[in-house]
Amino acid sequence: MQVQLAQWQTVAEPDNCRITVRSDAETHIIDITGENDPAFIRKRMFSELRIPDDDRENYQIYRTEPGEGALGDPFTDEQLMIYCGAWGDENGTLRFLLQRIPNGTSPQPQLGAVRR
Repeated sequence: MQVQLAQWQTVAEPDNCRITVRSDAETHIIDITGENDPAFIRKRMFSELRIPDDDRENYQIYRTEPGEGALGDPFTDEQLMIYCGAWGDENGTLRFLLQRIPNGTSPQPQLGAVRR
């Protein structure tokens, strides 16, 4: 199975794909096998961490590693799909951090978002 990102981009999808998501106090492994909709994957992340629907716009998704905070910039939908397709595995070794947006910061980037 493959994830179609755009006409020119296709990412192979592993047979079993689990990712690890965490917030400040919780860590969960989510099975996203066969998923190719970044909005659904985001929704699963927020739901698993019990972040209410009306508060989700106040969070950004980052890559992380054990013992680390947010690594790099917040993920766009396209980046989320590329990372899940390329590095997601059955062990959940691909890790994401959902972190509250500091006051005065732009909201979560989405696919095709224009940065100003």
